[in-house]
Amino acid sequence: MMRLLLAFVFSFCTTIAMAQGTPVLEIELSDTETLPGQPLTLRITVLVPTWMPEPPVWPSFEAPNLMVRLPERASTSTSRRIDGETWSGISRRYQITPMVPGTVRLPAQTLTVVYADPPNAAPLRAELAIEARNITGILPKGAEGLDPFIAARALRLTQTIEGTSEGLQAGDSFSRVITAETEGLSGIFLPELTPDAVLSGVRAYPETPEVSDKDNRGKVTGTRRETTVYMAEGGVDGTLLGVSLDWYNIASGKVETATTDPIPVSATAPPAPPEPRDWRRIGALGVVAALAGLLVTWLIRRLTPPLRRWRAAHRQRYLDSARFAWRHLQEARRQRDLGATRAAYDLWRARSPVQDAGLHTRIEAAFADIGAARYGARPDAREERYWQSLSGLFHLARRVSPRAPKTGALPALNPTAPRHH
Repeated sequence: MMRLLLAFVFSFCTTIAMAQGTPVLEIELSDTETLPGQPLTLRITVLVPTWMPEPPVWPSFEAPNLMVRLPERASTSTSRRIDGETWSGISRRYQITPMVPGTVRLPAQTLTVVYADPPNAAPLRAELAIEARNITGILPKGAEGLDPFIAARALRLTQTIEGTSEGLQAGDSFSRVITAETEGLSGIFLPELTPDAVLSGVRAYPETPEVSDKDNRGKVTGTRRETTVYMAEGGVDGTLLGVSLDWYNIASGKVETATTDPIPVSATAPPAPPEPRDWRRIGALGVVAALAGLLVTWLIRRLTPPLRRWRAAHRQRYLDSARFAWRHLQEARRQRDLGATRAAYDLWRARSPVQDAGLHTRIEAAFADIGAARYGARPDAREERYWQSLSGLFHLARRVSPRAPKTGALPALNPTAPRHH
């Protein structure tokens, strides 16, 4: 009866609007009663005699204890033949869901539409009123005791354990993940899943729940996922409660229960605290450590100056040696730096004289060949071969040159005056 009355009122208003050439507003509500959590479809269609230069400003219908959603492809264009003329329009579909049992008031709203004036296409603005109406959430027979009331076509409850919950040590942890999945119900209607009770010796660290919905061509599925991290703080031997959730199956018309298994938890108590500290012994050790530190400091200050002198003398001895000159010569030769190689050879020859005059002459000739190849009028590809020949002459000269005599030992770190008898 209510639907017939609404249809008559809308039809009467539409007839007046058509006669006047003003926008037409059509409202269609699928029903006025539904289960809490189950949506009703509200369709609003606005038609104009010309076209709309800008989209309508749609109402939101937000109200307490009422969830309003726009499904996929909520707005669609439409047209209609009125008095032999084609009227264009837009239709929008809402899903209106009562969140609690009882009557919820869908507030009055206004739809604003801008359309072209038929004579001159000038933009005209119209405010179209939408009357308030009631929507009732009803409880089916046999489900009056459900708290909270959950109605769905399917509900699955699962849990997983990340880590291990048994054989723990103090400080070890594991995660419990409880997931509820529904068909035909938004995840926002699912209550908290994880039991509040926690075992003695275990601390719970709940994470923020993850709630999500999916709309597949009008079929809504909801998910609520709760993760809790449990940390063992002492000896534990008990069980975390399982989860039990009563819900109303729309398909079967019966109340069903989804459950998860309890979780066994065991942990070893931490070791006993250490014995009280012997502060007298600790104090005596501190005094000994302080004296040892003073002794080390005195030795460092006493030995540092002669040690530095010894290291400086040792360093200078190396810099003055034929071995250092030879390494310097090889580095310059590898870099193919003719000037540096010449200078390094003279330094090494001064510290390790080449006794074979003929060998020295050959080395000088190799230097001359490299210089001619590098700085001659034409580039000479044989320069690299000359360098290799020079390298072989260097090594030959080192083998036949006499070893530099070892210098005497360095003076003692702490020289003393000679004794007089």
